[in-house]
Amino acid sequence: MGTGTGMEMVPEVKNPKIQNNQEFVMRDFINIENFVSDEDCQEYIDHFDDMHGDGYRRTDDDAPWFNDRVVCFTDTNPEIKKKLWQLSYSYSGVISNFYKEGPIYPETINICRWAEGDELGLHGDAKYYPNGEDNYVYWRSHSVVTFLNSDFSGGEFYFHTGHIIEPKWGSIVGFDSSVDHAHGVKKVTEGFRYTVAMWFTMDEKYRLF
Repeated sequence: MGTGTGMEMVPEVKNPKIQNNQEFVMRDFINIENFVSDEDCQEYIDHFDDMHGDGYRRTDDDAPWFNDRVVCFTDTNPEIKKKLWQLSYSYSGVISNFYKEGPIYPETINICRWAEGDELGLHGDAKYYPNGEDNYVYWRSHSVVTFLNSDFSGGEFYFHTGHIIEPKWGSIVGFDSSVDHAHGVKKVTEGFRYTVAMWFTMDEKYRLF
């Protein structure tokens, strides 16, 4: 559990984007357009580029393929950290409302960049696909991906069921982290694909803040 962030108070959660959204209630996953403003999306993109332009590099021996592709929440500047913190609790509210579960806590937050040629095969965020056994982050309960841009080719998000989510600026896709929502990312064929990836837990000892 993270401490000392200065973010111990939970902000008020408002979810105007999902009111009267028929598509929202017709699926077993969340897909909402225009949830994050264009301005905030651009701020996250600029922050990622600025961090990597200054020589930032995440080092993770367990997942080295992400070293040049993410900026971790703990490494962001105070302004971006506050925005992500507020966004994470908005997502907690959306998830709780949709799945009728809770309380739900943010567990990991990353700003991500996918370059040409990057892709990710089918996987569950807390379970191995397809056998459903616990993976190394088995405590994760739910996941939300925020698409920060759409000026690239390829990079579609897809579920093992065949549902394909075309990335749209400021839209989100949320789902439970079990093998039932195994998913992947198709190969980026041109440009850079930016996202904010958030994972959540219902086990308080693993909460980020």
